[in-house]
Amino acid sequence: MQKTILLILLFVFSSYFPQTSKEIEIYKNDFFLYPSIGAQKSLVSVEKILKSDKAIDKAFAYTAKRHLLTINNNYNGDVYLSKINYYLQSVKESQENNKDLSNIYNILGNTDKANENLKSALQNFFKAEFFAKKSNDLQQIIKVKGNIATVKGDIGLWEDAIKETKSSIQFLKANENSYDEEYYTIQLYNQYNNLGNWYLQKYNDTKSEKKYLDSAKTIYNTLLHQNTNVLQKALIYENIGSIYSLEDNYSESILNYKKALENFNLSNSSQNLISTNYNIAYNYYKLQKYDEAKKYFKYIISKEKEKSSFQYLFSHQYLAKIYIYKENRDSANYFLDIFLNLYSKKTKIEKKEFANIYKEIENKSLNNEIASIKNENKSLRNLSNAGIVIGLVFIFFSTIYIYYQTKEKRKAKDKLNNLLKQIEENKAVTTDSFSKVTIKDEKEKLIIEGLKKIESNKYFLHKDFNLHNAAKKIGTNTTYLTIVVKNYKNCSFNDYTNELRISYLINEIVNDKKIRNYTVQALAEFVGYKNGNSFSKIFKEKTGVTPFQFIEKLK
Repeated sequence: MQKTILLILLFVFSSYFPQTSKEIEIYKNDFFLYPSIGAQKSLVSVEKILKSDKAIDKAFAYTAKRHLLTINNNYNGDVYLSKINYYLQSVKESQENNKDLSNIYNILGNTDKANENLKSALQNFFKAEFFAKKSNDLQQIIKVKGNIATVKGDIGLWEDAIKETKSSIQFLKANENSYDEEYYTIQLYNQYNNLGNWYLQKYNDTKSEKKYLDSAKTIYNTLLHQNTNVLQKALIYENIGSIYSLEDNYSESILNYKKALENFNLSNSSQNLISTNYNIAYNYYKLQKYDEAKKYFKYIISKEKEKSSFQYLFSHQYLAKIYIYKENRDSANYFLDIFLNLYSKKTKIEKKEFANIYKEIENKSLNNEIASIKNENKSLRNLSNAGIVIGLVFIFFSTIYIYYQTKEKRKAKDKLNNLLKQIEENKAVTTDSFSKVTIKDEKEKLIIEGLKKIESNKYFLHKDFNLHNAAKKIGTNTTYLTIVVKNYKNCSFNDYTNELRISYLINEIVNDKKIRNYTVQALAEFVGYKNGNSFSKIFKEKTGVTPFQFIEKLK
């Protein structure tokens, strides 16, 4: 009888442990699915891994938990790191453990990257690559190589990023038969696309070494011969069109932009249509094919819903210049007046942003260009009416200026009164939430989710927080991010950043009396500004008073 019971127990235990091992693998896979199933569900599975007695499983679980809590800005880094290192010391390098070790170091690298500790991230990615090669995990090797290239690019080591990505492509091709067709196609597209991006980044760094543009063009042309979908093709043609435009080869640029336009239409991607039409119009203008340029600029004016966009505003400017060249005084005046009226309504920050974009495109000062257009247009006007017209324009802009200043002062006073009222009622000062908006498509949804994380993680308080770094952190480009912020927050990205920082600071000043003793420079640095004077001006724009005056009113 005892022998029978012993055999039954042995059978039960021998069945139980393989099943548990399989379950742990399922739980580990659940962690990697967190972008689609959510961090909370993944955390549930990670907690189950912690029940394992194996050191490698516990090291994985604590590493995964630390990462999930990091992206939600809720963890004690030192506590988890000490536990991770404790269990890793007990793990031996072996064929059984190498796959998990590679995953652990790759996750550690991604956590460091999220915390902007790029040096540590790179060290962990190198370890992840070492163990991926040990276990001959081909998919993991490609994944880690991509991470290494990205970190090197983030640091500004474009040559290293290029070299690393080339190595990934070579490795991918050498092992083509080891991957399934769909995975291979996607990875090859991603690697080539990244390589083209690194070449363009390197060119933007140098502004003179044309070889990087040639290399980027070669890469994107290579992508066209791969099995890509219509949206990917559209984006490739758009990149090639931009490269030709940078080379002043406007005819080839137009051909590629038109191909991009065809594919955007096929993919029902309306978001890119305005910008691509604008690029076509601009290149026709540079070729002095004014009738063609005029047709596309007028199309943009008729279709663009956002009347404050760069494309809408400067379509009027270029049309004014075209009609000046054609000596059509009335039409030139019409489009110039609209342009000047729209431009006068821009804030100083928006004007600066537009001026930077214009200088990047035309290599000219926008203010000088506006003055030049006015002078050219002046020669078309009737000399007998010149004094009257100039006087009326002066009165018009003076009136706008006075009205604008009065309106801004009233608005600032109302803002301050509302803030003080909120404080008296013990309410936190907040910005408009993204939670109530209706999201148009998946790309915008991903960008908005990224912005929500930036807000919840207080990433906007970092000194290096800007449009470029925010776009990189979210995984998009600056153009899309600017459009989404404009569409859903009705402001520029700089205004959005200032709103977050000033609202956060006001709440801190109200709730923490120690902060009220800070200097203006200290307050500026507390919320990510480098210059106290600039911060003070922004604070006054948002509240109607200086930081010192605001604190005095609270006292």
